[in-house]
Amino acid sequence: MKRCACIDTLYTELPFEERFAAAKKDGFESVEFWDWRIRDLKKVRAAAEAAGIAISGFNGDNDFSLVDPEQESAYLDALKASLEAAQAVGAETVTIHSNALGDGGIVVNHYDELSDTVKLCSMYRTLTESVKLAEQYKIRMNLEALNIKVDHVGNFLQTTQMAAEVTRLIGSPYLMVLFDAYHMQYNEGALCYNLEKYIDQIGHIHVADCPGRHEPGTGEICYHNVYETLKRFGYKYRVGYEQVVVDAELHGFVYIGKVVVAAQDEDMARQLPRTQFSYQADAVEHGHADVGDDERRLFLFDEPQGLPAVLGIAHDREAVRLPVDHLLEVRADQEIIIGNNHFIHQINPLSFDTHRHHPA
Repeated sequence: MKRCACIDTLYTELPFEERFAAAKKDGFESVEFWDWRIRDLKKVRAAAEAAGIAISGFNGDNDFSLVDPEQESAYLDALKASLEAAQAVGAETVTIHSNALGDGGIVVNHYDELSDTVKLCSMYRTLTESVKLAEQYKIRMNLEALNIKVDHVGNFLQTTQMAAEVTRLIGSPYLMVLFDAYHMQYNEGALCYNLEKYIDQIGHIHVADCPGRHEPGTGEICYHNVYETLKRFGYKYRVGYEQVVVDAELHGFVYIGKVVVAAQDEDMARQLPRTQFSYQADAVEHGHADVGDDERRLFLFDEPQGLPAVLGIAHDREAVRLPVDHLLEVRADQEIIIGNNHFIHQINPLSFDTHRHHPA
């Protein structure tokens, strides 16, 4: 699996063109972003080439809807412009949706006056024409279903099943499904089941936890099982990190938050490789969530296989990267408490890959 950073949600403390190099430095193979129309494409391509990082893609349908039969011509014109933009920057894909999205991802038109039959037939017909353009430009389209609970109320395409059945019927390698785990957890759950059933149609994946759309491990999704499923069925495309960091610094796909290792006893805390750090990790009563300021530390997380592994400890706000031989390994019988000004999360390391990895 290849890792992709969404630079509209990550590295937001940096100017846009600087995010490419930051993503490359943190081990990402590629980047993606949302709206190409607000970007200087020459600067985008130059920034990617200077950083030595690929551009996976961006949104390709903009202001028009697949489900509106009266917008077919306008949709295809907009798609053609997006495919040309993708060629201009060297992007490999564009992401498409059933409905036009406005500011903040709000669904512009719910089309309540249209039956589901009309919407589905219109989407299918326009996609068959869209594929002809995609094949001409040799840019793959990724069709994404969106959650209708929180972010995209009124969106027609809501399930993995519908998206995958449509792409299977059309049968082109230039049309696949974008599986967004955050969205699908809201709409349908059963993430591993649907990944297994439709893995042959999935050409891109977005990860973020649910609820909140924050880092894996901050919500209810067991990403250990998700990644094991992807590995078991030989998923070979990109995994995009489209997650929002709240009140924390973000160094690439590395989340820096106030954390403390909560050990069951002092002996367990002593097993941490203290000699690599300028201070010692304090022992905290197991399960104790009321962490004092003197017990707070900053840890550096990495996700080389899509699952967090602790890379090192940082003092205050200064991140410290350690050689691979010095990675701090989280034991299965420990907990990590991550908190900031607004919340404290207890994360069970059993849901993570706790082996020692180094970013590819």
